[in-house]
Amino acid sequence: MYDYNKYKRVFAFGCSFTGYKYPTWANIMGKHISQAEFYNFGRSGGGNVFIANRITEANRKFKFCDTDLVMVMWSTFCREDRYLPNQGWSTPGNIYTQGDLKFADKDYLVTYADPLTFLVRDLSIIDLTTSYLNALPSDTLAMLSVPFNYQQDLNNSTVTQVLTLYKELEDSYLDNMFELEMDNYWEHGSKYIESWSDPDFYEDYHPAPLRYANYLKKIGIELSDEAMQYAIDSTNALRQIKHYSEFEQIFPNLDPRTVPQELI
Repeated sequence: MYDYNKYKRVFAFGCSFTGYKYPTWANIMGKHISQAEFYNFGRSGGGNVFIANRITEANRKFKFCDTDLVMVMWSTFCREDRYLPNQGWSTPGNIYTQGDLKFADKDYLVTYADPLTFLVRDLSIIDLTTSYLNALPSDTLAMLSVPFNYQQDLNNSTVTQVLTLYKELEDSYLDNMFELEMDNYWEHGSKYIESWSDPDFYEDYHPAPLRYANYLKKIGIELSDEAMQYAIDSTNALRQIKHYSEFEQIFPNLDPRTVPQELI
């Protein structure tokens, strides 16, 4: 696909599928391109507004050049991101499942939040950012976590019109991970206790590292032995974790919530 030996810097952008408390596809690619400086700007809960902003922010700061690889995995659409004064980016995730409704009370959800609204917004954002990346001297590895029709009412005529309008854009992308590797099923990649006061195990829907490695191979990336072994070892280590507090010890300096990569 690319001559990975030429890259001196690698940049990754996305949501928790990209930057999480245990290794993702991005970290595996960092091992695959081991000679390059690796920057992971993925963050849990990040939506496509956040991702697009981070890409332009990073380009302004680092000046992407022809020895750079910019990697992005776009997120699900029903998310609200905000850049807040004195706080930076806040990324609470899916607007329908935010525990504290950070950016949306119930009236807002009823009046303004609709999957179609987010579809129209995010497809434009992805389209514009794709053109932006294609105009830069750096190479781009761009992926989708889910298909464009995810969370949409496919019997809605307006949804059909929007998806048809952007069909060429979706076709320009590699097969999405949700369908290609996960078989349209949110498999629990790990289980662990989140707090000492809660004895029940939390079933984490994020894929295990080996799942990410399998996806990368399916889209045509011949991972190095080092990268594959990293995915295998990380998955085995993940299976041994019983409590949330163990992540920082087993996978130090990975969780974007504790090791932020600020740009502005």
